[in-house]
Amino acid sequence: MIQVNVAVVQQTMRVYKTPDEYQADVKRFMRQVKSKQADIVVFPELSGLMLAYPLISGVKRGLLKQADRAGARRPSIVDKVLGRVAGTTAGVLGGGMQGSLERLLRKRHGELFEAYIEFFADLAAEYGMYVVGGSVYLYDQGRDEVRNASYLFDPQGQIVGHQEKLVLTQRDEELCSPGDQITVLPTDLGPVGLIIGSDALYPEPARALAIQGANLLLSPAACAGPLLHRQVREAFHARVRENQLFGAISFLVGPNNLGPGQYAGRSAVLAPLELTERRDGVFQETGASNVESFVTSECDLEALTGLWETFDPPLRHKMPLACASMLGDFYAARRTVSQGYEVLEEVSEEYLPALPEETKESMAQIPVSEPDLDVLESEAEQVTEDWPFDSDWDEPQSESKV
Repeated sequence: MIQVNVAVVQQTMRVYKTPDEYQADVKRFMRQVKSKQADIVVFPELSGLMLAYPLISGVKRGLLKQADRAGARRPSIVDKVLGRVAGTTAGVLGGGMQGSLERLLRKRHGELFEAYIEFFADLAAEYGMYVVGGSVYLYDQGRDEVRNASYLFDPQGQIVGHQEKLVLTQRDEELCSPGDQITVLPTDLGPVGLIIGSDALYPEPARALAIQGANLLLSPAACAGPLLHRQVREAFHARVRENQLFGAISFLVGPNNLGPGQYAGRSAVLAPLELTERRDGVFQETGASNVESFVTSECDLEALTGLWETFDPPLRHKMPLACASMLGDFYAARRTVSQGYEVLEEVSEEYLPALPEETKESMAQIPVSEPDLDVLESEAEQVTEDWPFDSDWDEPQSESKV
């Protein structure tokens, strides 16, 4: 029996004066998950952003810290008043945290990248485990773009790989551009895939990782407001179940210095329903959505692969081929669901009932790129022919507990 012990950290967004303050806070979690013999730990989306605060000017950082106190769970009356004043003053000085972050990413992007990589690499090496360093906004000078990126570090402190967020929220769009690829990362625990926050709301990223051989999905997430964290958590669990994988999701909680609403979410280690004692697909989850915490759970990889062979219907060995051609055309044209009706009718009218004339007129202005359609349609046909892939993943020898 091959067990992988997975930990997720539910971390509070805070304003730190120095990197040492942040390091002390993070090491508190690392000591706890190490005591539980975790093999891999996941920190939340944007947790690496807390390394940016010490790089912001002292006056501005002090105002943001006062505003941060006002967003605490039980602030005093004085903190509330000072927080409102501080938040307003920080905004006047340059657009609040978002304005400061935008300038930092342009002018001192190298410092933030080096601080992030060095911090989490040292952490992984010191505690001897795989670490998903949450995520951070990083500026790519070559592409002249900012990306929301998450890095995975091995127990020796080396970078295994990284993943950029594909599906952006409105707040993300004000700061960064979407990633353009998704790839599994090889580890001694088996191939893993990273899905950042709202990427889980769409089935395609997780399916792409499953096709590449992932057996564990890891999701750093930061969701502001009362509803989004529930949507992301439910969607991520759906991705875990439909691809028959293990999953771990880590939420950021507390004050949101980038916009309205508080960060919230219940972090969890998840699985297909059949592999959990209560048949609910939850190994472990935090007790509340607005406080710091962590949970760990062991995932049995042999039980997972056994489920792939015995489940009826065999999810990983079949697919609804009646949809394959339709979806191939749909994806090839790079269309959203709202645009898909018009594209599918144009490509092959046999798929759908006739559209009303007023709908045709309203959608007629959406162009279809014929070169993209030809190339990507061929790619879609190849994926259909190759599914399911042979299970010939050349997996490294596992060092996990047996």
